[in-house]
Amino acid sequence: MNKDEIRKVAKHEVGHYLISRALNIFPKGISFTFLQYKDGYIEYQGMTETEFNKTFETLDDVYNYAHDKCLLSIAGSFAENFDESFNKIIIEKAKKEFEELQPQDQLITQEALHIILGCNSEIKKNSIFPALETLDKMYKEVTDYINNNYNLLIKLTNYVVENIEKNYGQNIYIPAKNLEIKVNTYPILEKKILN
Repeated sequence: MNKDEIRKVAKHEVGHYLISRALNIFPKGISFTFLQYKDGYIEYQGMTETEFNKTFETLDDVYNYAHDKCLLSIAGSFAENFDESFNKIIIEKAKKEFEELQPQDQLITQEALHIILGCNSEIKKNSIFPALETLDKMYKEVTDYINNNYNLLIKLTNYVVENIEKNYGQNIYIPAKNLEIKVNTYPILEKKILN
């Protein structure tokens, strides 16, 4: 893997991490699995370990759970496509990569969208394409948060890249407490009511 590829995978996981913290879903950490294939191709696969509260007392609890799952799934690809030259996400590229290259995140989002549409009949009544319009609103939420807090994204990405480069060729686990030391506060993501 070259430096750009390492930075891209680091940014992706930091994106998941930042949005989980912004939603007050406290991740345990970020792990990277080192993979070397027979053809010589090398990559790191990342994972941000999060635990959702799955106690549902009201329909709003179910809706919020699904909404947060969507935002969290979208965050990786959008952070990965944050252009450090312009300090903003390249939205069309992020959407395309999310929809074409992130099957696991995409599956989680599709399942959560079904729940959201089932919980909020207003969305279906007021829209011809409710799933697409809902997803576009979530893309905007994630984009706005990362663009407004890009300094956190860059600071944590630099720290994660240092860890990968220092331990290249090994599996890596970065506990949340190590990431927390790097950042004093995480602004809360103001969730938009989707209808």
